[in-house]
Amino acid sequence: MTIVANKHVARVGHEFAAAMTADTPIIEIAKMVSHLATALDKQTELTAQLAMENTILLTPENWLKHSEEGAAASAIAEGNGASEDEALLAGMKSIIACMQSLATSAAIAALREEA
Repeated sequence: MTIVANKHVARVGHEFAAAMTADTPIIEIAKMVSHLATALDKQTELTAQLAMENTILLTPENWLKHSEEGAAASAIAEGNGASEDEALLAGMKSIIACMQSLATSAAIAALREEA
């Protein structure tokens, strides 16, 4: 869960607790429980998507594939007259670009929330 998402679920929970009194109608309690359950469901879904993405990113095959692409980008940059540091940077940028293509919409949304 992201920091923002955690704060949202916590806020909904606090609102629920603050609104609860002995005089609170049962229908209002049901609405608050439903709202809290919806917030938790969204966070559970986000967590599952991020876990899946993380699993994909951590496979050795994935890293090997992208390291080869990074090395190729580095070699091309070096062949075009780039310094050693510039060629290394080109390779790293290539790897990052490949990894970003695997990002799920959940990861992108989570990063936007934290920014």
